[in-house]
Amino acid sequence: MTLMPFALTWWSADPAYGAWQIVLLTTLTNVGTALLLAVVIFVLQRHFTRDVRGTIVEAAKDEVTTQTRGLREETAQLRTRLEDLTRQVGQEMEQRDQEAHDVVTRARDDVTFDTVAELFEVAAEVGALWFGSVVVPGGEDLDEPRVRIMWADLSNVWRGGNVFDNYDDMTSPAIQIELQRPADVRGGWSPAETLWFPWQRPADAWSALAEAMVADGHGPLARQLDPTLAMNHLIDALEAAINGRRHTPGSWMRGALEEWVTSDWAVSDYGLESRDHGSIPSRSFPEHNGAALRRAVGGEKNDFDPGCPAGVDEHLWRCALGAARSRHYRAVPVAATSDRGPIPFTTQSTPRNDPAWPPSGPRS
Repeated sequence: MTLMPFALTWWSADPAYGAWQIVLLTTLTNVGTALLLAVVIFVLQRHFTRDVRGTIVEAAKDEVTTQTRGLREETAQLRTRLEDLTRQVGQEMEQRDQEAHDVVTRARDDVTFDTVAELFEVAAEVGALWFGSVVVPGGEDLDEPRVRIMWADLSNVWRGGNVFDNYDDMTSPAIQIELQRPADVRGGWSPAETLWFPWQRPADAWSALAEAMVADGHGPLARQLDPTLAMNHLIDALEAAINGRRHTPGSWMRGALEEWVTSDWAVSDYGLESRDHGSIPSRSFPEHNGAALRRAVGGEKNDFDPGCPAGVDEHLWRCALGAARSRHYRAVPVAATSDRGPIPFTTQSTPRNDPAWPPSGPRS
């Protein structure tokens, strides 16, 4: 198309097509104009593209912001709810810790059937007792009587394994207090026990235990019995067991409590535990079963004899170690093999929830 005017000027004699110089001038003008327009379009197109791109990006951002606003709000609400959940759980745990502390305080301030029963229920609720009961010192010295105390459903328990001699005839649920066989006693042993009923004073229950001890031939031990020390040991033991289970600040017990040897020494399902002198886990104790007996008869010796920790009385150490060895290490706990054992009361199963509680006395 550019060369056609030149061809017409050469092939045609018609002066209307003009001279080739004029056609060349016009052609160069058009070419220059086209080039200039291309430059202008190129520059303007870059600005236009940038503006359009910026507009598109901003529009996309606005759209994304609009579309995700709801999601962000839901995420923020979810984060708030999760933070609330953590705070609420923490507050509830602190509240339960305080409730347990209040139960201990009530028992210390006023020793009654209900305050002691409530303390046992809280301990059972958190699994703080190995077999639902606890053995505590009944006197001042380690060699003085020790008693087992329990708040549980005894209706399925057989006394002495006799199916015809059980607790079915009890007039009311009661706290059982039983004299424990001393560690150094061999041969026959007459158990002495009493039941602390809801309408009785603590002194009545302990007096009944002392008389039962006298009747069963344990008069010297009855003279050594100190109910005040026994109840103090009981409250201290249950408090330490509950705190250990709840892992409150300052707690030191790991396992479920079985025997409170003395202050800061306990036998639990974990082993022998001490507040300040470490622990001996259950697996470290020698076996007390038929296999161990056969090995002993065969001449095998047991070298288990941990030394007394520094600063600990030797007699206390031997008593604590002996109490722990009498319960560890058995392949199967004795109480776990029987379905006729006591069932510890909890805050949910306790008969104290009965609207008619407390009973005023024995029913006729």
